[in-house]
Amino acid sequence: MEIPKMRAVTLDAFVQLFDPTVHAKIREIVSRPSVEGIVCFTNLNEDSSECGSRTAVIYGPDRAYKTLEELERTVLGNSPARRQHPTHAYVKPSLETAA
Repeated sequence: MEIPKMRAVTLDAFVQLFDPTVHAKIREIVSRPSVEGIVCFTNLNEDSSECGSRTAVIYGPDRAYKTLEELERTVLGNSPARRQHPTHAYVKPSLETAA
């Protein structure tokens, strides 16, 4: 199984990766000041019944995951059938780059 590189996407594109019932919640969580971004982890194992399942993980200085780079090296799930790899990331614009 080839693992693709993680893609940077807009917030609108990121929320579209998930069920519409959680779009507002994702936007609310990302709007928190201590959140710097969010990464989508996807099960890519085509032999797994969980292929395509996704998990969103936030990062920031006050979070379990501090940086995007840390999440790029992370794999979720203990068994091969449940493993999720980082596939998409939304990084909030910083105040410095927005000015």
